[in-house]
Amino acid sequence: MINAINGKKRIIFYPIIWIIATFILLLLSPDLNQIVSEEGQIEIPSEYPTQQYEDMVASDGAFTGTEVIVVYHEEEGLSQAQADQIEETINAFENDPGDVPLYDIVSPLDGEQQADQLVSDDETLLLVSLELDMASEEYDTYRDDIQQLTAVDGLAHYQTGDAAISTDYDKSTQENLGASQWITIALVFTVLLSIFRSPLTPILMLILLGLSFLGSISIVSFLADWFGFPVSTYTEIFILAIIFGVGTDYCILLMRRFQEELPASGNAHEAMLQTFRFSTQTIFYGAITGFIGFATIGFADFNIFQSAVGVAVGIVVLLIGILAGMPPLMSFMGNRIFWPSKPRAERQDNWLWRKLGGFSVYRPGYTMLLVAAILAPLLWMYDNDISFNMPEEVQEDYESIQAYDLIADRFGEGDVFFTTLAVEAPEGTWEEPNALPYLELMAINLEKVDGVSDVRTMTRPEGERLEEMTIPEQADILSSSLNETLDGLDEISDGHDDLLEGVADGAEQFSEAEEGVEALLNGTDEALDGVEELQDGLSTLGSELVTAQEEVSAASEEIAEYEAQLDEFQEAIPNTESLEQQLEEAETARQEALETISERQEQLGTLQDMIGGLAFDPEAIDTGLRENIQAWQSTLDELSEEADEAAPDSDISEQIDTINAALTEGEAQMDDAVAFVSEVEDTRQNIESELEAVSTDLAEAEELLTLETPLTDMDIPDPNTAIQDVQADLEEAGAGMEELAEGLGEAVDGLEDMQEGTQELNEGLTEIQEGQQELMEGIEAASDGFTEIEEGLLEVDEGTLDVIEAIEQMEDFISSMADQPSHPLEGIFITDDIMENEAFDQLWEHYATPDDRVISFIDITMENDPYGLEAIETVDEIDEVAAFSLKETPFEDANILLDGIAAQNRDLNDLTNRDFITTASIMLTGIFLALAVLFRSIIMPLYVLFSLAATYFGAAAITEWIFMDLVGYQGLMWAVPFFSFVILMALGVDYSIFLITRFHETRKTMDLQEAMMLAMRRIGGIVLAAALILGGTFASLLASGVLTLLQISTMVVIGLLLYSLLLLPLFVPALATILGPYNWWPFRKK
Repeated sequence: MINAINGKKRIIFYPIIWIIATFILLLLSPDLNQIVSEEGQIEIPSEYPTQQYEDMVASDGAFTGTEVIVVYHEEEGLSQAQADQIEETINAFENDPGDVPLYDIVSPLDGEQQADQLVSDDETLLLVSLELDMASEEYDTYRDDIQQLTAVDGLAHYQTGDAAISTDYDKSTQENLGASQWITIALVFTVLLSIFRSPLTPILMLILLGLSFLGSISIVSFLADWFGFPVSTYTEIFILAIIFGVGTDYCILLMRRFQEELPASGNAHEAMLQTFRFSTQTIFYGAITGFIGFATIGFADFNIFQSAVGVAVGIVVLLIGILAGMPPLMSFMGNRIFWPSKPRAERQDNWLWRKLGGFSVYRPGYTMLLVAAILAPLLWMYDNDISFNMPEEVQEDYESIQAYDLIADRFGEGDVFFTTLAVEAPEGTWEEPNALPYLELMAINLEKVDGVSDVRTMTRPEGERLEEMTIPEQADILSSSLNETLDGLDEISDGHDDLLEGVADGAEQFSEAEEGVEALLNGTDEALDGVEELQDGLSTLGSELVTAQEEVSAASEEIAEYEAQLDEFQEAIPNTESLEQQLEEAETARQEALETISERQEQLGTLQDMIGGLAFDPEAIDTGLRENIQAWQSTLDELSEEADEAAPDSDISEQIDTINAALTEGEAQMDDAVAFVSEVEDTRQNIESELEAVSTDLAEAEELLTLETPLTDMDIPDPNTAIQDVQADLEEAGAGMEELAEGLGEAVDGLEDMQEGTQELNEGLTEIQEGQQELMEGIEAASDGFTEIEEGLLEVDEGTLDVIEAIEQMEDFISSMADQPSHPLEGIFITDDIMENEAFDQLWEHYATPDDRVISFIDITMENDPYGLEAIETVDEIDEVAAFSLKETPFEDANILLDGIAAQNRDLNDLTNRDFITTASIMLTGIFLALAVLFRSIIMPLYVLFSLAATYFGAAAITEWIFMDLVGYQGLMWAVPFFSFVILMALGVDYSIFLITRFHETRKTMDLQEAMMLAMRRIGGIVLAAALILGGTFASLLASGVLTLLQISTMVVIGLLLYSLLLLPLFVPALATILGPYNWWPFRKK
């Protein structure tokens, strides 16, 4: 290092190169503010619940963009005309959002529930929620468009929400940064002017520090743009504070040493070399510890914390700038650098540290007691109360804060900025009646959590459980239905009695029909017997007529022969005796035939009477039976309908259906029987016609066989009589014989026809008998069916009475359930009718993910401010209660996650605590190792770090007291402890390095107490000036108006005061005196 600045001519180029490089970087670097606005928003790591929430709900199609709340305000109350204008404006915006990536709008126009939630009770405030499909950091791009598209003439409207407040916070920080910069420059100039009594020294130092700041910002911009280097609104602020604060400290240290070395050396270049020879190690290790402190922030998970890593870059750039700029200034300007004052040869001691050192070095025991007495109350006061109230960060003249305050005043913060609990079903979907009761179970338990004011979900969309889902309410409905059922069953029971009477009448009619059919069967049997007798008689008659025909034919032939022989009378006289004998035989046959015909006519008459008696009217039978069956079926249908309406779950309808089936089957059998009977009646009529024809033929045969003169009374011519007489008689006899033969032939043909007719009659009667038998079977089946119907109706009637009794008991029990007082533990039951209700479908759109409804939502409104610590504690309890509610249920393995401001702040709290512990551990380890190397001791780094830690907790306690007890804030902002700890540790250690390194330097020629006293006198002014400069730099952040920066600057200033006035001048020297040679353990003992 000394070799690099040894050559006087060479070092002149260092500042030139440095200035040129800085301006090149400045000209080419991207806009850091633009990068911060795009990439510098709060990003919670993906493993935290709120980030997992977004991934989970997005997997089932839910909205995961940015929500902006548009607030319409009219102090005198919104008029109907203004409400209509808002409706028109919102509808127009929804239909044509322009470039705005609008996803959905939730407004009071959506329904009564939304109107209750989004319009204040005094109707002075109306809220419209815009769901925008974009990341929150893109909000500022569309903010003006949204403001224009949602504007209503003559009505004030604002935008708020997490994205709007974050954007205004960034704007507030950036706008006030310029003021802080000028205050910092003025403060540095003033302090340097008071120390060195020269206007030139502060100007030169400010130029050097300004170039370091611009170079640092440029390099960080490149790193952020090219490599995603973490940046935020804090990056530029902290780089400014550290470079101007620490840089001024280093400049004071070097300048004061240079003032000491100038008179002694007499040569500016040699004084410069001596200054850097003795101060380089101090500055280098101070920069190293600062670099370690801020570089270890990179191990944090939180991007806002990581953004302070840029300070480490600034420290490196600052060190390079000091080494490039200070040696040439000192070497070439010499005493002129302090113009118009001149450096004094004598070394100035700081009187305050001289007195403090005298007390701590020579009375170390009392000093330790004094320090303990001061720190103990401070540590006892420290509560570590953290606030996540971002609205408190931004000044009230920003519209997002104005809108937030209006909402808090009219609604309460928790009513609008509620917490959402998402429950993912382990299997299937929530769209099941058996699943939703578990949501209600969770809602019941969550409602009892301290700090929860309202719980809304599918089963309680307005915060109160839907009555129609409760078992008492459904019991009341069921009780009413049961009463109607009982009335219906009473009617059914009465109908049973009427039906039984009808069935009894039907059974009686079927019994009469059965008797009539049995009589028909008996008559048919008698007719069949008569037909058989007629067939036998006709057969005998036919045989006799054939014999008579044959004999008449033979007699006719003989007469013909006798007539032929008349001409030969003289040769042969016919045998007269033989002719007479034949005539006698023919006459006998004729007489027998006539007797047989008479008998047959008698039988035929009897048969005709029997066949006529079998006549009946099939249509009359069909009509009578069918009317009865239809009447019974109508009665049964009416009873079935009444049973379905009154008792849909009973088996009465099934029994009636069974009876109806039996009637239908009986009716089909009746149809077949009636059809067959009709055929039988047709056959009977045909047989009756045939019998009439046979009777006519018998009459004709009888007429033919009837002769005026019997054959035996005919005169047979005597051979002795005249031949003419004989011939005439023979011709007459022959003619008679011929007529007789023809009549006998016709009689035989008639008998054949009669036989065929009787055969058909026999077959017809057989068919009639079979039809009557089937009819009998059908009637018997129908009769049996009516018996079964009667028995079934009796059983149904008994069952109905039993059902009535059971329903009456059930109705009494259900009425007692319905009449019970309302109780939070009363169960719920969700019917299919409720699930299919159109209003219920609208609830699904709000309280479940849209794709498969795998995830259901529960909106939880808190009594406390969602930004407060109480809300975070409530979120923790909500998480535990929700998981407990589903234990030992089918949803025990459900994934439960929370989102909302309070849930995000809970994650932020967990994240900051974890990062604080991680970063503090790594930082303290790194600083300890650096100090161990610098001090060549393990003991000294331990009590130096202890003094810094005590400084932090003491400053935190005082800062809490100021902002909580005096000003009234909820606590210190979440970023304050982390950044304050890093700054106090990384920068406060510089002052201990200043003291200990000078102590080491003087220790070489003096004893421990004298060396410590001299070191304190020499370094006290520098430390106090450095603390003043650094404290003043951070105090300039008070002008930002940003609460986090106010609190960080306050804590840093208080910490610097505590360390520079209490811990460093009292605790460190006192403990070093007490330890003596053990200060350097284990490296050296003396």
